[in-house]
Amino acid sequence: MALPFSFGDVAALAAAGTPIEAAGFAGTLFLHLPSLAITLGGTMAATLIQHPLSSVAAAFRACRAALSRTAPSAEEEVKRLTRFVARARREGLLAIEAEALGVEDPFLAKGLRLVLDGAPRGTILEILENEHRRLREKSAASQRVLESMAAYAPAFGMIGTLIGLVQLLRSIGDTGALGAGMATALLTTLYGALASNLVFLPLAGKLEARGRDEAAFRDLAIAGVLSLEAREAPILVEERLAAFFEPPAPDREPGSREAVT
Repeated sequence: MALPFSFGDVAALAAAGTPIEAAGFAGTLFLHLPSLAITLGGTMAATLIQHPLSSVAAAFRACRAALSRTAPSAEEEVKRLTRFVARARREGLLAIEAEALGVEDPFLAKGLRLVLDGAPRGTILEILENEHRRLREKSAASQRVLESMAAYAPAFGMIGTLIGLVQLLRSIGDTGALGAGMATALLTTLYGALASNLVFLPLAGKLEARGRDEAAFRDLAIAGVLSLEAREAPILVEERLAAFFEPPAPDREPGSREAVT
């Protein structure tokens, strides 16, 4: 069963909590529910005003997927697509039908179904490119939701600070109320800064990186599906697909033979 967080995520969270532990403070010292309600509640309310509920829910699902799923191996994907092409070229499309229908990736599965159904090459390309564009826009929308939350959290932290200062000034003679006002004033700013810089911005960056990886794999899938439709030679297919993930060749020396035109 996949863990909800990768080892790197857990290590990062532990590192973030180290300064507080090293300072010798108990965790409850930094727990103040009214401050949390102001910061996180205000952030969520503002985000829901800016973005539809469906987009916010999709962003949270994307975060969960990004934290719990590992990216597929490029080498394994190239080998699988090359194997499909080789077997289809040798035995026909029906030979790969059972394995193709068991592919878990929805994008690649859609492309393989189109080929198995005998769709024209232009139709296959149009459908897959439209789906590719839709998924890119969906990933970008989730990233924008998190960036909005990262912007709102410090602002509502400052709003909580102002609320705490009002309580503080109105309760100068009341020691109990004075402490509550001071806690609200200080901790909301802390919560806003932590939520923005430790949660929302890192998650937005993680979604951006995962979106780039997934887009590259979809480009790979499109190339593989079109090669399968054309029954190209497996060696050519493998070379073409591997080029999607190979680093660029280093610049040649000015005096080398390859540099001479």
